[in-house]
Amino acid sequence: MWNEAVFYTRLALGLRKLAKTAPLADPEGATLRQFANRETTFLELMRVGVFDNPRTPYREMLRLAGCEYGDLARGVKQNGLEPTLETLRSAGVSLTHDEFKCKTPIVRGGREIPSDRTCFQNPAIHPLYRGRSSGSRNRVTPTPYSLEFILYRDARNTLRMQELGATGKAFLVFRPTLPAPNGLRMTLPRKGEQPADCWFAEGGNAGGWHYRLATAGIARFVRIGWKNPIGAGVMPRNLPANDFLPVAQWIARRKSEGVGTVGRMSPSGAVRIASTALEHGVDIAGTIFVCGGEGISAAKRARIGAAGAQIFGSYPMSEIGTIGHACRHMTEGNDVHLFEDTVAVLSDRRRLPFSEDEANVLLFTTLLPFAGQVLINADMGDTGTIATVKCDCSFSRMGFHKQIRDIASHSKLTGYGVTLVGTDVVRVLEEFLPARLGGSPCDYQLVQHDETGDTQVSLRVSPRVGVDSADRVKALFLEGVRGHFGGAVAVRLWKHAEAVEVVFAEPLTTVTGKVLPLHLVKPSGRKSDA
Repeated sequence: MWNEAVFYTRLALGLRKLAKTAPLADPEGATLRQFANRETTFLELMRVGVFDNPRTPYREMLRLAGCEYGDLARGVKQNGLEPTLETLRSAGVSLTHDEFKCKTPIVRGGREIPSDRTCFQNPAIHPLYRGRSSGSRNRVTPTPYSLEFILYRDARNTLRMQELGATGKAFLVFRPTLPAPNGLRMTLPRKGEQPADCWFAEGGNAGGWHYRLATAGIARFVRIGWKNPIGAGVMPRNLPANDFLPVAQWIARRKSEGVGTVGRMSPSGAVRIASTALEHGVDIAGTIFVCGGEGISAAKRARIGAAGAQIFGSYPMSEIGTIGHACRHMTEGNDVHLFEDTVAVLSDRRRLPFSEDEANVLLFTTLLPFAGQVLINADMGDTGTIATVKCDCSFSRMGFHKQIRDIASHSKLTGYGVTLVGTDVVRVLEEFLPARLGGSPCDYQLVQHDETGDTQVSLRVSPRVGVDSADRVKALFLEGVRGHFGGAVAVRLWKHAEAVEVVFAEPLTTVTGKVLPLHLVKPSGRKSDA
């Protein structure tokens, strides 16, 4: 209880300071300056965050690789940043996803390198507030957010809205309340920025009363003495379970008043709003959904398009910043312009966990001097293809000619904008459920799919287990998930959208007959050329 009080107090103070801080005056100029100096800022970040920081495991990795700061600086100057990072990766200076999450020890050169959940934090920043897992009872991986980091991220969002032609439209936020802080942050009444017109709380009624109380208390505290002429901001409107009609009706009402809407939410949320609009004959045509946190499949795009709306993707990561945004030309696939001012990205072809497939695993290196984490070649659980893109958009004109195509998750579930680490879910399937219900670890399988556009999670239970109550199985599964990183918000949103079903059937097998605990059905993110 004390830790909760401290966390929310710091969050409230940080958001109040953010609300009273003007946004960057020249978003494009700030981006171009960072882009031009990316190698210089990288080396300074390595000096402060790695070579002068005894807590980070990267310091020992670099020592074992025979790389001192002078060697790194010469390599970047002579060969460039990405080739130098490739050399470091070959020498063992990299992280797996489970190593970053402290699920497995970091072993290099035959010895274990000490690490914990705070060892990658940037020691040079002054946190405005800290992020953490969504109400998890387990230990978490906290990420500090500096004021500079948030202002830079918001400046990039301003550029995105300009690129998509979304400025001047009604601004709708469809995000959950606490313990997830993004809804509060997106609806802050900021000086010099367009305010949110409405906040619908996704899964709002499924959260505990203390979260609703904390959300309301922080929102009111942030607005005390507010003198901004744009208004005092909006409070969340909690939706009943599996009811998205109020959102669609609000969009239609603004359209009838001659005002279009741009909404920020998860792709799954956008699909449910579009599906509801189609089912009830509500006109939301012309709406722009700006989404991140999960993949955008062809089925999702088709469903949203059927309602006359558009969806554009984003690739944010709390530890790194905004990795990329889609421009107005990216209307297929799950693609974004790669923002090389923020991050350097390599790809490593390897076999995937929970799968028999090979794919290009993305490795990330932070470049922003005010990023919350200092990472070198870190696998954050995603795959994609790095390619050159040529299009007539503002991002290309700024020099961002690379894109990441077909972004997907390889070791985590990302439905409804929340992330669950694959190893945590496997533990629920192979240990928690057999201990409670009987059967073996091979009798339970989780399947995530979205063939119809709606992200669904199917829990397949072998009839051999001998359980006949789907409600009991579902309740125990959600109880197990709730105890892991991101679990509380995942359960909350799954319940609201009725996204989890229990199927009494044998687990699905791969083409070679293997049974994988996580069966991630790959979405078809790009239309066929045929």
